[in-house]
Amino acid sequence: MSTATVTDTQEAQKPTPKKSPHLTRTAMQKRDKRLIRIILANPEMPHNEAMIKAGFSKTTAHSQAKRTVERSVIQTPIMQALEKAGISDDHLADKIKNGLECTKVISATVIHKDNNGKTEQIDDFIEVPDNPTQHRYVDT
Repeated sequence: MSTATVTDTQEAQKPTPKKSPHLTRTAMQKRDKRLIRIILANPEMPHNEAMIKAGFSKTTAHSQAKRTVERSVIQTPIMQALEKAGISDDHLADKIKNGLECTKVISATVIHKDNNGKTEQIDDFIEVPDNPTQHRYVDT
């Protein structure tokens, strides 16, 4: 009668199970929470940079930044934080409206001809629309 026993060397030769390349749900949640904190702390930071800083791979960050940040798991906490801070959709709309009305003051030389045909040159300052700033308000 022979009994098969497993020796230590046979046990050591067993292949180790491969780790899944996918993150666990907990790891994904932690990474998502880091991303939310980074976006709230640095609203001007491009989303792909925020994703890399949160622990996403560079490839994922560059190819899926828009889709990742638009996920409800990410957007809901951001919207809640904004509302808690008193930043509603109406508040943002007012800020955008104000931004679209931006003007700047420039110096100007006005040449005026009176009824007698005399020309008069006046150096003054005038207020004009600040188109680049207005564009940035809409772009953000």
